[in-house]
Amino acid sequence: MKSNKLLLLLLLLIVLLLVCFSLAAVVSQQREDIPNRVTPTNKNRQDLEDVANELKYYDIFRKKQGTIHRGKNVRVDKQGFFIRYDQTWYNLQGQLNGLNPPSTIAHVLVSESANTGQEKEVTDIVIAAMIDSCKTGKTYNVSNDGKRNGL
Repeated sequence: MKSNKLLLLLLLLIVLLLVCFSLAAVVSQQREDIPNRVTPTNKNRQDLEDVANELKYYDIFRKKQGTIHRGKNVRVDKQGFFIRYDQTWYNLQGQLNGLNPPSTIAHVLVSESANTGQEKEVTDIVIAAMIDSCKTGKTYNVSNDGKRNGL
């Protein structure tokens, strides 16, 4: 009986370790300057942060173009998707309302490789990348870097 409990405990530990080490590492990377960027005001930055925080996991990976969330002065749009090197990328932009192009204040490209099912973690990374993009004026890429997260 004692050996069965030990065997069960060992099996549980192995399964737990396999799960922990199989989690993909989704990361954001700062890239080039935002194309057609408009310099945001402090109010625009705060509005973008508020709107970006409304993003949901399904918003990020849907193929449908259009406005995802709209605030008083800023919105987050899905500008579509494209394929590069056999990888689908989703084009998310923070834009000022009521302006003709250029109106972009934040730009994030999200790789399909980031679609890991880790909804909260991936969404938080995309939101942080959107906010950082607005602050820095740089495009951010979010993708699975192929590394694994462990304990």
